[in-house]
Amino acid sequence: YTVTQTDVDNKEKITNVATATDGTTTGTGTDETVETDKTSKLDVIKTATKINDKAIEEGQKVKAGDKVTYTIIVKNAGTVTLKNVKVTDNLVTSFEETIAELAPGAEVPYTVDYTVTQTDVDNKEKITNVATATDGTTTGTGTDETVETDKTSKLDVIKTATKINDKAIEEGQKVKAGDKITYKIIVTNTGSVTLKNVEVTDNLVADFKQIIESLASKESKEYEVDYTVTQEDVDNKEKITNVATATDGTTTGTGTDETVE
Repeated sequence: YTVTQTDVDNKEKITNVATATDGTTTGTGTDETVETDKTSKLDVIKTATKINDKAIEEGQKVKAGDKVTYTIIVKNAGTVTLKNVKVTDNLVTSFEETIAELAPGAEVPYTVDYTVTQTDVDNKEKITNVATATDGTTTGTGTDETVETDKTSKLDVIKTATKINDKAIEEGQKVKAGDKITYKIIVTNTGSVTLKNVEVTDNLVADFKQIIESLASKESKEYEVDYTVTQEDVDNKEKITNVATATDGTTTGTGTDETVE
């Protein structure tokens, strides 16, 4: 007798009843039973396969806005048919699929996309994906799948002398004592993590100090600062050099120096 899937799904034991009869006398003896293997098990295999629709390269890290594509394979690794298996993903709360019936050995694949947030990059070394499959009694999660975040920290500072005495600087124009030079300072977070409490200072203007409480990746802040040329500047310098600095205490940016003759 070849055991059927229906036997395993519906019976604890398979009962054999043999009968012998001459039409008048009948014998059946005792029933012979064999227990069925009713192992119930779900396997879930999760794999990060792409970043921004391209195959993941070895060591590749993600930044805010990147799309990570995951493949989720749900497999019935037991011996009984499972019904109404719900599949969910911790990263993509809108993803929920139901497998009406999953026979032993059968598997169902899914693809799900997750967009990395700035909060992920700021607060996590790795983004962990946990997909779950359950029929209410049997649950499978498999091993977690992780993708590393790009935690590059960098500040750029661009300094430009834009005006002398409130007028646009002319080519070759030089300054004398009493002239007011207006500088534009642009501070940009060119890294991938949000920077906090960034202090912006200028070497020429001692009382200029600005604090940027939070500067997101790719975000810029712009300032204008005025400096009045002294007689000492003219007597002792060929050029007046402006050095603006931005720092959060760990990451510092100065950019290139800006000079006026």
